[in-house]
Amino acid sequence: MNKLLTAIMREFTPKVSKEINGTIDKKLEELPTYLDDVFRNGTKILHPDIPLKYVGWERMSPKEEIKHMTTSRYVHDMADSNIYMVKFKFNINGNEVMEKPIYLPYADLGNIVRFSGTRYVMSYILSDRSLSPSLAGLFLKLNISKLNFTTTHKVIIKNNEKITVDIKNSKILLLNIIDKLGNPITPTFLYLLCRYGMSYFDKNMKVFLDEDGSLTKELELEYDVYTTQYHAYGGKPRRHMNVAYRPHCLCIAVPKGTGNIDLISAIIYSLDMLPDLAKDVVKVFGNIEKEKEVFIIMLSRILYKESYSMYRMLEDTKQHLNSLEGYLDLLTKNNLKYVDIHVNDFYELLYELVTRYQDLVVNFKDYHNNLNNKYMDVNSYIGFDVTYPYNKIMLRVNRRGPTIASKEITKNFAELSPKKIFSLVKSSGQNLALSVLDNSSDLIYVKATSIQEDYIGPILVVILILVIILTAGNPV
Repeated sequence: MNKLLTAIMREFTPKVSKEINGTIDKKLEELPTYLDDVFRNGTKILHPDIPLKYVGWERMSPKEEIKHMTTSRYVHDMADSNIYMVKFKFNINGNEVMEKPIYLPYADLGNIVRFSGTRYVMSYILSDRSLSPSLAGLFLKLNISKLNFTTTHKVIIKNNEKITVDIKNSKILLLNIIDKLGNPITPTFLYLLCRYGMSYFDKNMKVFLDEDGSLTKELELEYDVYTTQYHAYGGKPRRHMNVAYRPHCLCIAVPKGTGNIDLISAIIYSLDMLPDLAKDVVKVFGNIEKEKEVFIIMLSRILYKESYSMYRMLEDTKQHLNSLEGYLDLLTKNNLKYVDIHVNDFYELLYELVTRYQDLVVNFKDYHNNLNNKYMDVNSYIGFDVTYPYNKIMLRVNRRGPTIASKEITKNFAELSPKKIFSLVKSSGQNLALSVLDNSSDLIYVKATSIQEDYIGPILVVILILVIILTAGNPV
């Protein structure tokens, strides 16, 4: 064929996306590198003085695999599985090396993968880039967690008139503690107040207590004044179970036509649940460091209610806030850039989500119709049963702080079992990247050889005894 014609055809022929990068077998070869990135970023959330560092990974030789099998305590599956073993290495106290061997899958021709004698077809998944909006809210997929952001309608007072506001909220910390405070939502903006303070967002804002409404009348010509509905109209929040509830009279005034309604509604709602903190909020206004302290107390009481001592709740809340520093790893950060979210840390991401929430939810169809917001993925789905427990381990270790002992670190890593990858097919839900091709129970030989090795000896003995009994006195 003419070279010029060939060049023209190549120029105008659509190219296959580079992200697909060949067949599944080639993509699975990148799985150790993907896990390496997750493990390396996971240790970045740790306190600098915690004696745990990630070193790297290497493929184990067949001899090393056999040695591991003969020395480990867990039961091994004798059926055919497309797996090989990789060890991830960690350094404890600067000199003690801890190795975590983990089985990883590989694919045969036709994207076929075997687990315990059963064949599966592995496929790419057209996935959202970390963020997935819908009419119900926003779904954020992180390597360390999965978060849902929704809104709750609440009534507050603006210039002596009732208005309905949407309070963005999410259960970033999964707790289910219910006492006389009830089960309040956790405003997302409350996390930002713990991080930056209140006056950081609006220096023209005024915060004051107005028991009789006189201060509000003085400001109403130049300011929009917001307050709680319970002070003017009585009652208490529906979720609040304290019969001796007394509403606060805190007011927030902003110049006409200005003000961050997400900030204002988060403060008023939080004080509706904890009205005794209203005086403290007014007292510290203008001192950012003091503001942070008050809002951390507020967050701790909303999260933990009165289930622990104040000291313990504050310590746990501070550790929780510190752990959020590692929620946004480099992989997620790069994914979010594709959807025009450029942030440096998790708190900046929270602010972006709160600010753009309405636009993302209303235009969710346009978002999903834009293929720039999608990518072909398989490794995050296949490796999820490894990355999820690993990131939970990092959070637990970080929560213990610099005083954690080497033995406790090692004990925490026991959750990261070498056979975690088998959760792909043994969990209650089917992994999206896998489809069953056949059933091992249909094949007598495979079914027999898939019996766990610890039971093979006793079963063979029973079979041999039965054969002897049945053939006794009956010459062959």
